[in-house]
Amino acid sequence: MLFRGIKSGIQSFANRSLVRLKASRSEIESKQKELMSRGLPKRKSITGVNQIVVVASGKGGVGKSTTAVNLAVALKLLNPNKTVGLLDTDIFGPSIPLMMNVQESPLLTKGVLLVTTPQKAALQVTQRGAVLFQKLEVPVIGIVENMSHVVCPNCQHSSSLYGHGTKDLASNLGISLLQEIPLDPAITKYTDSGKPVVIAEPDSVQALAYKTLGRRVCEFLATQEMNSN
Repeated sequence: MLFRGIKSGIQSFANRSLVRLKASRSEIESKQKELMSRGLPKRKSITGVNQIVVVASGKGGVGKSTTAVNLAVALKLLNPNKTVGLLDTDIFGPSIPLMMNVQESPLLTKGVLLVTTPQKAALQVTQRGAVLFQKLEVPVIGIVENMSHVVCPNCQHSSSLYGHGTKDLASNLGISLLQEIPLDPAITKYTDSGKPVVIAEPDSVQALAYKTLGRRVCEFLATQEMNSN
């Protein structure tokens, strides 16, 4: 009799749980339908901001923060009369504050710049990101291949690390490969110390690579409409 009572209790509990599970699934599906019916979020301008460049990848560890920091500085050096802002949407992420030597706690477009490394896995993720932005009708400025190659400090010979997959990807997507940034200890050294290489060694090969990237981004932005604020 005791066994039957326990069995009955377990069955009763299982039935109640199943009912709750079905109700929960139904609520989730209803919420999903409601959200999907709203469509994509509306694009809204930011007061005082004329143009926006999104530095994106879809994959971690490819150098988005390093690229964004040095690009921002390069854009300012190329356009000293303009105000350049740098917004890290990873609000509490440590990378940008470290690289820009910012100690304060954080407070709560016009184009996308895709950053990738030349490995196959990174390129596949970058391709998905590019297709997504194209479907959303967000202009893709181009691709930056980070950690592209290494340069011998003695003879200055350049050696590619992973082949030329990024060039092939850019060609297939019909977008530009804007710059190839080398894997170089100086870039890491200065970003870790809170001073981007574009400022620390403005005439170095590494800094010139970011300045060239900045110039090409400027050329693209010059073809785009300004936000009306």
